[in-house]
Parts: sequence; C-alpha cells; structure tokens
Amino acid sequence: MAQSEPNGLFAMVELNYQGVFNRNPFSYTRGVKTMFTDVDFSSMTYYEFVSFFKRFMHEECKKFYYCERGNSLMEGLNPISNDVEYAAFIFDAYGIDGVISVYVDHIGVGVDGWLDDEDNDVDEHESCIDGENEDNIDEVRNVAFEVNEVVVHMNRTSNDPFLSKLCVDDEDENNIVDDDNGREVEVNIQTHSIFNELLHWKKQKTILGMRFKGPGQVKSMLCNYAVANGYQLCFEKNDRTRLLVRCSKDACTFRLWASWMSDEESFQIKSLKADHNCARNFKFESLVKYAWIGSHYTKEIVQSQKISVRKLRLKVMAKFGIQVSMGKCRRAKKYALKLVEGSLVEHYGNGFSLMADQHKKRFTGAIYHTLFWRASKATSEHAFKVVMREMETLNPDAHQYLMEKDPKTWSKAFFQTGRCCDAVENGFSESFNAVIVDARKKPIITMLEVLRLYMMEIIYNMKLKGQQWGNHICPEIRDKVNLLKKSQRHYQVLPSGLNQFEVRGATDAYDVDLQRKTYSCRLWQLNGYGCAHSVASISFLNRDV
Repeated sequence: MAQSEPNGLFAMVELNYQGVFNRNPFSYTRGVKTMFTDVDFSSMTYYEFVSFFKRFMHEECKKFYYCERGNSLMEGLNPISNDVEYAAFIFDAYGIDGVISVYVDHIGVGVDGWLDDEDNDVDEHESCIDGENEDNIDEVRNVAFEVNEVVVHMNRTSNDPFLSKLCVDDEDENNIVDDDNGREVEVNIQTHSIFNELLHWKKQKTILGMRFKGPGQVKSMLCNYAVANGYQLCFEKNDRTRLLVRCSKDACTFRLWASWMSDEESFQIKSLKADHNCARNFKFESLVKYAWIGSHYTKEIVQSQKISVRKLRLKVMAKFGIQVSMGKCRRAKKYALKLVEGSLVEHYGNGFSLMADQHKKRFTGAIYHTLFWRASKATSEHAFKVVMREMETLNPDAHQYLMEKDPKTWSKAFFQTGRCCDAVENGFSESFNAVIVDARKKPIITMLEVLRLYMMEIIYNMKLKGQQWGNHICPEIRDKVNLLKKSQRHYQVLPSGLNQFEVRGATDAYDVDLQRKTYSCRLWQLNGYGCAHSVASISFLNRDV
C-alpha cells in the first residue's frame, strides 16, 4: 500500500503511529512512519477513515490529528474527530502539493486540553488577569472579595452643615465606592449616556459614569482601549458584581471601579483615574482573549469560512500590531461561527443522518459507457429495448443491475411528456451544488436562509436578463433549433395529410403531426421545442421554424 513515489492522483499522507505525545516540549516520539500515496481519502467518510487505519495498524486508536503544512506541531495540530473536521483535513490534504502528517493518539493523553492551555500558559509575573471562561461571564470567579464593614450612620445635625456631610442617607449609597485600602469614599457621579457599541474600537475610552449592559461589555471596551493605546490593564477584582482595573501592576496611576447600579439594570463606571504615567507596551499576553478576536472578525470569518488559522493570525497582526497564538486564532474562528450560527445541536438535534454507499462502480469500460447513455437518451420504449438487448447479450449482470434501478428514473423513454425538459444528467444539480458549497457547511436553518436569498437574487437577475433578449424564445433554445435546421438535410419528408407526415432517415422512420405537435419518437413532447424530424416537416411546408 505504501509507495516510494506518488502517482500524482492522490494526496500524500504520512501516518505517525505507535508513538506518544509529549507535552514539554510538545512532540510525538517513539513512533513509526508510513507513507500513503495511492489511497483516495477524499471518497471516504470520517468513520471509513478511522476503520481503514485501524485495519492497517491492528491497534486501538483514541483519536487522530493532522498537522498543517508549514507549521510546527504545536501551532498546526488539528483534531480529526467528526465529519466536519475530516472535511477540513481533506481540504488541506488535497489543497496544496506536499506531504500532510497524521498522528495517532493510542492512549488518550488529552492533547486537546494541552492546545487549549496554550493561550493561558503564561508565567504569573507576565499575567495579571484571572483565567476566565469568557463563554460564561456570569460565572463567579475565584477572587478575594472585599467585605463591607458595618457602617453606623450618625444622626444628621441640621445646625452644622459640615457635620451633616458626615451622615449618609440610604439614597446616597449608590455613590459609595471602595478606595485602594478597602475604605468607602464618596464620589460625584454624573449621569452619562449608554456605551455605544458601534463606536470604532480605536476611539473607545473610559468615561466616568458611563453605563454598560454588564461587566463583559466593560471588559471588551477596556480591551479595545488597551490594545489601541498600549496599556497593560489588569483586572484585580473581576466577578459578576464588580470590576476593579489597574494598569502595569500598580506602577501606573490608572484606576477604574465599576459595579451594578441600584436603581437600574446597568453596569456603571463609578470611580476613575484616567491618567497614565506608564510606558506603552503592546505585548498583551493574556489580555487579548479568543472571544475578543472572534468578535472583531465575525463578519469576515462568516463570509470566508475557508480562511486558514495562519491567515487569520496574520490579519490580527496587521490590524492590531499584536502577536497571538495559532490556538487562540483557531478558537476565535469557532467562536465567531458559533456567535452567528448558533450551536449545531440546536439545528440538528431532531434531524436524521443520511448516508450513501453507491460510489464504487461495478461495470466500467467504454462499451458499458456507450450502451448506458444510448439507453438513457432513447426517447421511445422500442429504442430502449433494442439497446437493453445489446446490454443483456454483453453482460446479463449489467442488464439486471440497470433494470433494478427502475428505468423510469434514468431513461427518457419513460419520462412524462409535457414537461418541456428532457435532461437526464445531473449537470444542473452539480452546477447548483458548486454555487452553494459554502452554504452547505452551515447549520441547516442558516443554510436554508442563505439558499432562499440566493434563489431570490438569481431569479430577479434572470428576469432582468430575459427582458433584454427581445424575443420570446431564449438564446439557448434558438441555438438548438438552428442546429436542428442543419440536421434536417438527412431526412426525407413524405406527406400523408395536411399536417401529417412520415419522415424517413437512413435507418429509421417516424410519424409527425404538426397540428398536435406530436411525433412517434416522443422527443418533441419531451423537450417542447422539437426535433430534426419536426423541423424538416415545417420546412417542407415553407414555414419559418
């Protein structure tokens, strides 16, 4: 099975097996390599792919991975665990010349977890942000909460304005925040507008009193603010009720405090020292999360789902001037697609899985090919039977195989008349599938919506194009009729009535009725525009075809 030279027809796949993944340094050691150059992996499903390699290795396999060409094992490793990921593997394997490597995990060491930890593998002295799962912003984090001290309110003294200021009413508690030492101080918070999500990311900045939908929106704005200006922001207190942000690990004067408002469902910046006295630094490490990248490239990823992780990484570098890992870009792509399309479970939870296993040809050769298409394009039952008798003489098994497929579904001889369509090939469906190839990758509801919009647009454009033809007959049909005019020279027309004729060729003869628009070979009834026999009859009467 393994060959030394590729035959040029299939992808070159290098299988690495009987080895083990190592985390530090990330590698695959003590493995055996085998090259496959004569296997058509594109015709396999994911389960056929797994079964093929299991039979070859005679060993149990927990999971398969492949490495993108031109990348290290850490940056280019991708799992193959379902049909979607297998399709991505096939796209990469056949897309570029060269060898693509496949790795087998025999014991299940948890390589996916290692790849996920890549983004968070930062030393404590380089990171000051809690490891938060951004998919669930409401989850309470493991942080040190400040304990509010019991405050005994003094009686308000009406005669002394100064002492009255020391007393706090209940309605003023919303303006009480904690200072750096945990003490409560009063700040003057003015009413500001709600944060504008449509504002360009470079122009977003911190404003005292600005209101947000929640802490997640505040952190997204702060990330834009930090990336645009090169500030090393740290979330010292970070939970679902409050947010304390500093810069450069207390080496900068910047400080922001935000929490929920008591009189409305808004998360507000209640205390702010906006000035910075730190040096600019554009190495953000764990400040930039995959969700932040995905939110910035949602539209681009959805419009071009084939965009590679490497290309996305280069785009992030060009737009923001920051370095991000391949794993982070990989998860950003998944996040963006899920953000727009929703979970696949929501779309396919109650659906059916359809599989076809009719891709292997049983009868090959030029003779079978010719006889099959003659039978398929035969327009009368008599012509069909003549061809099938030849097929039976050549190979009874081939004849039986075709007859079991119900000729009504693949031969013109049994098509219903009056449909004005005699197509037997699937060229139309193949052309349509080529157009919707990107839409087919989407969940079913999103896919149907894309197809609906596409059909609306194509029908409208064809109507506009048809209005410019200046004729009731479309150009393609006119071209076919012109070819029929040239073919009529091979037929002799014998009239048998006012509009009835017998049209004879070298080896055949057919009846034509111009009044009923019928003819014994049925082609006129099938296609709607006629045949060489009908054109010859019309020309015999000196009429314009």
